[in-house]
Amino acid sequence: MAIAKAEAVYPCVEPLKRSILNFQAKPDYRSRCYELLQIESPHQVMEGLDRLATQFFLPLVDRQNAEIYSIS
Repeated sequence: MAIAKAEAVYPCVEPLKRSILNFQAKPDYRSRCYELLQIESPHQVMEGLDRLATQFFLPLVDRQNAEIYSIS
């Protein structure tokens, strides 16, 4: 419902899909993001990204070790 309302005002679904696919495709970029943002649980980020991908019928990401298991 919220996405439909937002989409009615401004295109957001296609840019979001492109962003998801772009983030999924760049494991080195993801690693740098986790480090610079001091994210201690990359696996939780990836779980959220997988939920978004599923909602838009996109493939799930191939995860790196740090994205599978908690580091802390």
